[in-house]
Amino acid sequence: MFAASRRAFIWVGALLTILVIASIAPGNYTPGHSGAAIAAPGVQGDDHFGVAWISAPGTVAGEQRTRQAVDLGIRWDRFPFYWNQMQSVLDAPIDFSQMDRVVDHDLANGIQVQGILLGAPQWAIVGGKIAYDRWYQFVYQTVLHYGDKVNYWEIWNEPDLLDGNGQGVFWWGSIEDYYELLKTGYRAVKAANPNDKVLMAAIAFPYNNQEFFPRFLDVLSRDATAAANNYYFDILPLHLYGRVSTVYDLPIGYVGKPDFPGFRGLMRGRGFEKPIWVNEAGVAVWNTGSGKNAPGRATLDEQASYVIQAFAYGLASGVEKIFVFQLYDDGAGALDPNTKLPAEYYGLISNDGEPRPAYTAYQTAARYFSGTKLATRVNYWRDGNPSVKGVDVITLYGTPYGKITLTWNYDGGATKQVRVLSNSPRAILMDKAGRQQPVTARDGAYVLDARPATNNNNFNCYTPAGCDPNDYIIGGDPTILIEPDATVPPSVVNPLPSGVNAPFTVAWRPTKALPGGARYDVQFMDPEDGVWRNWLVSTTDTSGTFGTSATPVRLNHTYVFRSRVTDASGRLIDGYDYPQNGMASTVVLGGSASIGATPPSPTPTSSTPSSPTPTVTPSPSPTPTVTPPTPTPEAAVDAKIQIVWPQGNKPVTEATRVNIGGYVFLQDTLAAVNPNWAKEVKLWRALNNGVEEQVTVGQKRTVSKGALSYPVWDFNDVDVSQARDPLNKYYFRLSVAGTRSFGNIWSHGADARTYFPKTDVPSGITSGVPAAVDAKIEIVWPQGNLPVDKAVKANVGVYIFEKGTLKSVPTGFSPVVRLWRALNNDAMREIAVGKKETKTEKGITYPVWVFNDVDVSAARDKLSKYYFYVTVDGVTSSSNIWSHGVDARTYFPTPEEPRTVSGR
Repeated sequence: MFAASRRAFIWVGALLTILVIASIAPGNYTPGHSGAAIAAPGVQGDDHFGVAWISAPGTVAGEQRTRQAVDLGIRWDRFPFYWNQMQSVLDAPIDFSQMDRVVDHDLANGIQVQGILLGAPQWAIVGGKIAYDRWYQFVYQTVLHYGDKVNYWEIWNEPDLLDGNGQGVFWWGSIEDYYELLKTGYRAVKAANPNDKVLMAAIAFPYNNQEFFPRFLDVLSRDATAAANNYYFDILPLHLYGRVSTVYDLPIGYVGKPDFPGFRGLMRGRGFEKPIWVNEAGVAVWNTGSGKNAPGRATLDEQASYVIQAFAYGLASGVEKIFVFQLYDDGAGALDPNTKLPAEYYGLISNDGEPRPAYTAYQTAARYFSGTKLATRVNYWRDGNPSVKGVDVITLYGTPYGKITLTWNYDGGATKQVRVLSNSPRAILMDKAGRQQPVTARDGAYVLDARPATNNNNFNCYTPAGCDPNDYIIGGDPTILIEPDATVPPSVVNPLPSGVNAPFTVAWRPTKALPGGARYDVQFMDPEDGVWRNWLVSTTDTSGTFGTSATPVRLNHTYVFRSRVTDASGRLIDGYDYPQNGMASTVVLGGSASIGATPPSPTPTSSTPSSPTPTVTPSPSPTPTVTPPTPTPEAAVDAKIQIVWPQGNKPVTEATRVNIGGYVFLQDTLAAVNPNWAKEVKLWRALNNGVEEQVTVGQKRTVSKGALSYPVWDFNDVDVSQARDPLNKYYFRLSVAGTRSFGNIWSHGADARTYFPKTDVPSGITSGVPAAVDAKIEIVWPQGNLPVDKAVKANVGVYIFEKGTLKSVPTGFSPVVRLWRALNNDAMREIAVGKKETKTEKGITYPVWVFNDVDVSAARDKLSKYYFYVTVDGVTSSSNIWSHGVDARTYFPTPEEPRTVSGR
């Protein structure tokens, strides 16, 4: 970075309010700490952690700085060796004296040095270009001089970074010129010490010159000598500032921001791959000194969160080293153009020697993350909206303290909760400052709060697009759970991009030497239903293509993967089964993905014994046919209730009337319809187990927020008087006239918990097919008679009556009967078509429609609930609403504000 201001780059990130993840399978628990506070020894750190730089360039750190650096757990110091300062006069001997003092001081305190070679003196520049023979001699003599003291050399700094006029900040030449500089420097380093490693100049990619590295690779690929010479570098370093998720995303790649194959992908495309270091990472603090609240900057507390998250992302993405910029503020970076005062304070410690919260966060990471043998990352709650980045769950295996689970919310809004299943009854809960408290599992799980993100100082604020208030650059306050489990999975699914186009490649690998004949099993899960399904069983392959016709996927859905490995006899290696929290995930943002109904998929895993499946009829029924996915019609919309407001702010037990507000979005998006959209929006209401009835038509009004103007529909003075009785509850839903629409369900009641109404018994049979019917869900039966908090599947039974009566339709009536389902505040989606059977009761034989194996797994969590209703093809039909949940009381979801407005 070197005091150059960070430049603008438009970078935007790509489900359920409760998420269930889990630890390793039972039987793999390794004794360790038992929930007592973990001792906090002096921070040793490991080879993963460093800073750039401990003291200002060319200066020896004083006693206080040195002590603070050692106490921090720093194992690396990165700083420049300026050629123009070490050899300012032509043909003068290189003066190593000052740099010797810096190097020797670091080494004496157990800190390794990563040097940067740069800064040509004027006498070495001929015709605007560096004299490469002179450069060779400087590099060769410097590397030879330091011998085994310094073994990692970076050739220049940020050659891709441009200033506001499009000129290079550190490198003024062409890409071809830089390649020649690197090539010459590489040869000089290897000639002086063949075992030393060469880092090409760190890339400052996320700012204003994204084409530098691909064009550099074009130049390199045209050199016939490159492959035989290790492509003239050993390590690719990156400089990542402000947006902490780049530490994960840039090495691996992503789609939709716009698409980027990742630095590993770019190298693999040229037939080679190098280790990646992040040897500058940081965020400037604005609430100190003359700092300014500006894009890419943070509060002191957010800077501390950044440090924890950057180290965790680096471990999860396989980055070899990560260095924070910088120990002290020193020059304090760029100047404010208005005040001319320093404006960028990156230090973990202020210039007056006062450690910031980020210093303590670094200590926490260096102490507890050191020794990590394996790291995995799973992301949840993404929905395809580029501003929604969800909740990250990163698991560190094999640390000296056990298994560490970190989680944070990368979005604003409400706190989300992550439920970590575990077979260890006690653990340690820790914050980013290292403060600990023992926690006890309840029902075999720990619930972690993923508090909302607060920093939306995104770099769009530098552009005409302006700041996106929903685009956060640092996740919320991280939560750290330490469990006494020292085991490491013998196989792991490789990290996946945050978002992909389908189909996509999933790869896995062993984490230890395996016996001959070893085979892998790989499973996947869509968190919407929470069911693990077999993908590949007993395979020797180490990669596969997912999202093909054999494994269809849905747009904007997340898929989580996990693996296990067996020996030739089919026994689990080390007895280690699947880690139930998964190992890698991605959200499908495009490509060959379906929209709408759940596509057919491989059968759920049978690794857990299942109970016999009861049905709602006397005889067993096969699984119903699921409607094949079809493209969503262009005009389809989601009509969603956003608020039910009792008039006078009265409690439900006193209110007789409410006002209701709703938005209309294009289906599966947060794109509001245009203010000129003139469709009629209707409000429907059902009381208890009764069928829906239309209440009123909404009054449209236009609201403006920021740059957006969109319509809202108001339904005022809606009667809710019967909900004053705690035994009653209303269900509300919206529909749109003349448009294929899907509504959410809003439950309104004083005590709206799940209840099981008495099954209706037909009073007779209609003589013919009625023109209008009531389709009533009569039973939702958890399979195995399990309680709601244990059941994964349920069977649903539906009766159809003549409208307003209990007269059943005749047995010859054979329409298509469709079951619809919504989870929490989601819009309803069709999930199955019923199978007709007959039933005889009290001398009356009548038809029943059965939907078996309906997923209800998310309802195992008491903060989640499903809503079901039914439609009947060919006749006018009304349905009741069935609520299914452990504790399905009324809740108030966060309003889903439009992100954009449709042109239609």
